[in-house]
Amino acid sequence: AATKKLVRISELDMGILDANGNKVLTPNVTDAQMKEQAAFYQFIVKAYFDNVPAAQRYGIAQWAQTDSPSTTGAWRA
Repeated sequence: AATKKLVRISELDMGILDANGNKVLTPNVTDAQMKEQAAFYQFIVKAYFDNVPAAQRYGIAQWAQTDSPSTTGAWRA
């Protein structure tokens, strides 16, 4: 806060791993995993609002809630 700089979360993006550390693609995500992910997003957004003064909030940009198509070569194929 002392810096007076604007604070932005850019490209907020997260994936889901199973209990063994393997990536879980969107079509295979369970309801329980989605609820855990939603809770983590809520934690992050709440922390942003709790810790960044209103005058310094520049926004939150979310990358995507789902995987990219496997044919795109995008960040999360």
